[in-house]
Amino acid sequence: MAHIPGHIDPISTDDLLEQLLGPLGLSQTQMQQYSGFISQIPEELYALTDPSADIYQQYRGEQQQRLSTQLGETYSGLEQSLFQSQREARGMMGRAGLVRGRNLMGELSRDISQRGMQAGSAFGRGLYDIEQSIVDRIGAERKYIAGLEAQRRSDILRIAELAGLFKQDQGYQMSPEELQQYIQEQEERQDYDYGV
Repeated sequence: MAHIPGHIDPISTDDLLEQLLGPLGLSQTQMQQYSGFISQIPEELYALTDPSADIYQQYRGEQQQRLSTQLGETYSGLEQSLFQSQREARGMMGRAGLVRGRNLMGELSRDISQRGMQAGSAFGRGLYDIEQSIVDRIGAERKYIAGLEAQRRSDILRIAELAGLFKQDQGYQMSPEELQQYIQEQEERQDYDYGV
């Protein structure tokens, strides 16, 4: 997978074990024995950190379409309002005088123009809000993935500690089976302590 700017690239469990336990001199076989204790992070979660992901493109398209429809309806309404007002102003020109009718038409044009500019401005704010929503979602996904990755690293270090990999004498190291039994006992003890 090629790196996409702003996208978090996935790290496999094997690569993470190599980064953290490789310096301890463990062989690939030994590291693979411990890999069963470390959870994988689904690649779909990593994909959500990419601003060009399909889910964001679809959301962006749907929201822009909704805004465009609203803007079109607003402009159509303003156009109809302008034509209706022009007809009324022409009728007033004959009855109340030419000057007063022209003044009314000028006021109506300015009012409708101002409402049109407000609608255009609301459209621009809507586009900005769409992008901000996507940026916020991507930020939340990145935080979530960073938390999961930190937990994986912590789990690896805890497993290495429990297995005795950090002891200076290296005389005894817990096997993966012994480690599994130890973790299960700790979880049962914790459940008992908390009354679960």
